[in-house]
Amino acid sequence: MMPEDEKSQETLVDQNAEPADKAAPKEAATAPEPATEGGGSALAEELLYLRAEFENYKKRMEREQDRAIRFSNEKIIGELLFVIDLFERALAHGAALKDGNKDVKTFAEGVEMTHRELLQILSRFGVEMIGTEGDAFNPAWHEAISQQATSEDKANKVLSVVQKGCRLHGRLLKPAKVIVGKADPNFEEKE
Repeated sequence: MMPEDEKSQETLVDQNAEPADKAAPKEAATAPEPATEGGGSALAEELLYLRAEFENYKKRMEREQDRAIRFSNEKIIGELLFVIDLFERALAHGAALKDGNKDVKTFAEGVEMTHRELLQILSRFGVEMIGTEGDAFNPAWHEAISQQATSEDKANKVLSVVQKGCRLHGRLLKPAKVIVGKADPNFEEKE
């Protein structure tokens, strides 16, 4: 071979080699590595695990955000419960005064309407008042402040509500303070 032929062949090889080298990084970046024995399946499993873990994380964050939004009013509702208690006390005292003066009767009716409207507004935001006479005593929702002797059929039932309780979307904000019946075999109903 002549030296010129060798040069031209080297040039051809060099020219052919360049595009191959330039194409190789693109192929490496886009094409996945061929699975090797054991290594590829482990990577695939880890990828699936991480993907599932991330999906669970997203769902958990969505639930926590929804929960935070649902219970964001908890503090203000807790403060309003005191006002509701005051309304109920005023209504209890106003009932005795209604029979007398017309102005007192009108005022008591206004307080009663305001109380009812406040409860309806709170209800629209997921607030539920708890504590009704005759309900079965539930320590999760009621706070027994005393027990009172009663007949067997009224045992472990709420005999009297001293102060109503409150739940927000099922979560207890304030337990109802109640008087609970205690079965007494010697108890006689007064008629």
